[in-house]
Amino acid sequence: MEENQTSKKCKKEEDNSSDDGGGEDRLTILPDEILCHILSFLGTRCAVKTSVLSRRWRYLWTMVTVLHMDRDEFLTVICFKKFVRHVLKKRHPTANVDNLYFRIHGSMDKLITSWPLEYAASHNVNHLTVDFGNHVHLTTAEFQTKILRPIPDALLTSCPTLKTLELSGFRLPESFAFTTVTSLHLAACKFPLHSDTFDFSARFPNLEELWLRNCEFLRLKVVKISGSKLLRLHVDRGYLDVQFSRCNFQISASNVTFFSCTWATSRFTVINLPSVKHLLIRFSSMHNERYLADIAKRERDAFLVFLQGLSMVEFITMSECMLKVLMSVPGLEHQPSPFSSLKLLKLIADAEDRPVSMPVNVKNYLLSGSPCAETAFVE
Repeated sequence: MEENQTSKKCKKEEDNSSDDGGGEDRLTILPDEILCHILSFLGTRCAVKTSVLSRRWRYLWTMVTVLHMDRDEFLTVICFKKFVRHVLKKRHPTANVDNLYFRIHGSMDKLITSWPLEYAASHNVNHLTVDFGNHVHLTTAEFQTKILRPIPDALLTSCPTLKTLELSGFRLPESFAFTTVTSLHLAACKFPLHSDTFDFSARFPNLEELWLRNCEFLRLKVVKISGSKLLRLHVDRGYLDVQFSRCNFQISASNVTFFSCTWATSRFTVINLPSVKHLLIRFSSMHNERYLADIAKRERDAFLVFLQGLSMVEFITMSECMLKVLMSVPGLEHQPSPFSSLKLLKLIADAEDRPVSMPVNVKNYLLSGSPCAETAFVE
């Protein structure tokens, strides 16, 4: 009897010991590399707070290779500035920066916008995302008067490890080029003012993905996009009445499989994408019906040429407005279908309360060359 009670007591003590410290011990005894990897999924502000957990955790955050710093997490710019300075000063001297996400908007000075970028450039950054405010929803007039930040020289000259670059709200210099970058996202950026031509393939020879959104090409005459390594291409929501009025796109990339674009097809003077399988094409939603109707009449011939450069596409997502462009083409029923391998055509309604309808001549033009093609309507 006494022996059983002793046994139960010992078992209870073991259970209590496990409950009291078992969970914490199992986490704490993990190697630094694993703990730092866990911390990398937190924002940098939260990662810094873990330093108060115990002596074991005190300096772990200084070795995390992912930095995520967002102005919205702080009450004032001053608090954010102090935090950025503290983090960059206290990080472990041998810790590189694999991934930096830095976002700030509103009032800012040169120091707070250049510190993190220069630091990342000198610490072998691989993936860099910098957002200097939400400029993508500005009107054309507002964007033209917006003063955008330049890219620090250190980022352009001392960043040999960079693979992914995402920039928003920057003024791009004449020397904007990275031979190591494979993924480039540019939003609300102004391109160089003193060049007639911007050739992405010459400046980014290893590019696999390119995304352009609401960028200004006002003084450029030609934008060239090519390269055998390019696989995904997005040209979205440009300010059509300004940027595209003078600038022409010449696109020739044999291995691109995904292509997303808005309207302005007359500005694609060269379109050669023989391997595209997925196409997303639409009007920008900012324009009214009358404006879209005017564009349809002016751009309809260019749209036919545009589609002919995408003959091997298999999946198309198209806005209802694009049907109106095709409807305005005289003698469309006599035009051969540009597609021979189409499997699915998905149409997106312009208005939620009105179903999509596709005239017979438009349907025949899009689908007659692909006997297995199906159509889906999405409201």
